[in-house]
This record gives sequence, structure tokens and C-alpha cells, in this order.
Amino acid sequence: MSRCALGDPWLEELATRRDVIERLMAAHLPNDDGLCVECTTPGHGTPWAPWPCSLWTLADGAHQLRALRNPRRPPG
Repeated sequence: MSRCALGDPWLEELATRRDVIERLMAAHLPNDDGLCVECTTPGHGTPWAPWPCSLWTLADGAHQLRALRNPRRPPG
């Protein structure tokens, strides 16, 4: 699993929202310099935020938790 821990209330809540997981993972991608394109956008976050950023990591943990909870259903 990602750096997020099972039992984390943010992870547990996010795991119930497939649409939010998908949007976060689609928006928070690496650029050519290995930085998160969303987090480093001026006015949106932290300059020089490395990828994977904390939001992508949280979304990935929630994605994996959904897969653990629904082993017969494809994750997402």
C-alpha cells in the first residue's frame, strides 16, 4: 500500500469517493522535472513539490483500499 496508513480517517473517507480519487490521480501527475504539475501551478500549491505529491499519495492509498475491499471488482 502507499505511504498512507489503514485506519487513517482521510483515507477511509476518500476510499468511498471513486470520482474524487480519479480526479486527484488525473490532475496530480509528474512533469518533465519530476514535480507535480498541479501542486506547482502558480497560485495552487507549493513550488518544487516533488511527485508523487501528498494528494496523489492519498488518492493512491484510497484506490488501493477500494481494491482490497472489493477484490472481485476492478479498482477505481
